[in-house]
Amino acid sequence: MSERNSRQSFLGDKFLAEMPNIPVAIAGLGGGGSIIVNSLPHIGFENYFVCDPDDLEEPNITRQLGSKYEDIRNKTPKIDIAERVIRGVQPRAKVCAHKKTWQECIEIEEFQSSRIIFSCLDDFSNRMQIEAFARRHRIPLIDIGLTIKKAKTGSFYMMGQTVLSHPKGPCFKCYNFITDEDLAKEASNYGDAGVRPQVIWANSILANIGVGLAVEILSQWTEQSITAFYKHLDGNKMEVFDNLKIKSGIFNESFKCPHYD
Repeated sequence: MSERNSRQSFLGDKFLAEMPNIPVAIAGLGGGGSIIVNSLPHIGFENYFVCDPDDLEEPNITRQLGSKYEDIRNKTPKIDIAERVIRGVQPRAKVCAHKKTWQECIEIEEFQSSRIIFSCLDDFSNRMQIEAFARRHRIPLIDIGLTIKKAKTGSFYMMGQTVLSHPKGPCFKCYNFITDEDLAKEASNYGDAGVRPQVIWANSILANIGVGLAVEILSQWTEQSITAFYKHLDGNKMEVFDNLKIKSGIFNESFKCPHYD
C-alpha cells in the first residue's frame, strides 16, 4: 500500500489498487457536481467523464467549489474548472471533458462505460432521461438535488435529496421521488428564492453523501450490497433522514422494479 493511502487502508488493498482506473461520470458541474469533482480526486479516482454546457457566471461563485473570481471575468467553462481541480490533485488523471449537455454525450464511450454516474441536473425531465440512459447501460446512478421554497408565512425552507437508482434496485418512480404529476407540472423556476437557488453548505452535505455512497458501492468496504438508498435533507434543521419507503423495508432482496427490466 502506498503512503498516500495509509489513512484510507480500510477501503481494502484490492479497491485501492483498482480505484485509479475506475471510470466515473459527473453530469452537471454546478453546486453539487463541483463538490463531487473536488472530493473524488482526493480519494484517489483518476478516470473521469465530465460534461456541462455552461461557462461560469457571477451568481455561480457562491456555490461553485473550485472556481476563482477570475473565472467570472474570463467566462471559464465549468468543464475547464473541473479539469483544473482534478489535475491539481491528480496530475496524471484522465479527464474526458465535454462542453455539452449530457444528452449530446450519450454516444461517447467514456460515458457509456462509466462505473458510476453522478447526476447533478436541475429538473425532473432530465433526471428521468439520464436514469433511462444509466439503466440501459446497467450503471448505478446517484442523483443530487437541492431546492429552496417560500412558505406561506414568507420564510424560506430548504430541502434536498441524495437518491440511488441501481440496476438491481428501485427506480425514481418506485421511490415516488419523481411522479407523473411532477413531470406534468415541471417547475422550471426551481423554487421561490430566485433562479435555481442553492447554497454551498447544503450542496456539500448532499454531494458528499453521494460520494460516500459511490465509494461503498464500488468497494463494498462495509460489506453491504446497497441497491436502494434515498436520503432527505431538511436544510433549515440541518438534518438528514431516510425516505419512508426505505424505512419500510419494501426494497428488500426480492424487490423487482416494475418500470425497468
